Amino acid sequence: MSTREINEMFTEFYEHTYKDIVKYVLSRCENSSDIQEIVQNIYVNYYNTLNRGVNIREPKKYLYKIAKNEMFKYYSILTRLKRHIPLFSKEEDKFLNYELEFLSEEINYDKLLCDNVWSYLRNQDILTFKIITLYFIYDLKISQIAEELKLNESTVKSRLYRGLKHIREEFEF
Repeated sequence: MSTREINEMFTEFYEHTYKDIVKYVLSRCENSSDIQEIVQNIYVNYYNTLNRGVNIREPKKYLYKIAKNEMFKYYSILTRLKRHIPLFSKEEDKFLNYELEFLSEEINYDKLLCDNVWSYLRNQDILTFKIITLYFIYDLKISQIAEELKLNESTVKSRLYRGLKHIREEFEF
């Protein structure tokens, strides 16, 4: 298979599976800031497999297998590193905060408010973040979220409404 054919096949597959893979990772992640990196690693591994000429009989199942392995690998290594090596220094955090403040002056109010809401959500508990993301970004119904996260519908409802209440209070909506 030529590189062009592989790229076309990968692009089409990516477009058809991206939303499902993000939901899979989102529902199993330990930290919201890890989602994009994990999803990226999954698709890079899949693309590399295609480039090696491996014949994949069931591509979607294979992608989920990669996703499962990537989640395990990512969190087991990360957990070990956190115990022994500080990942970020306080000075870097201060610098990043100053940089964000400087950049935010140039961004319009709506975008800034949206970014602040998502930043606030990322700092809340991971379950609330997952529920609100699945509800608003992926347009899942409460019953679908409950099924995806293996929770009771009442738990999903209370987390969703409580999270929205906190957002309204925090940002005075």
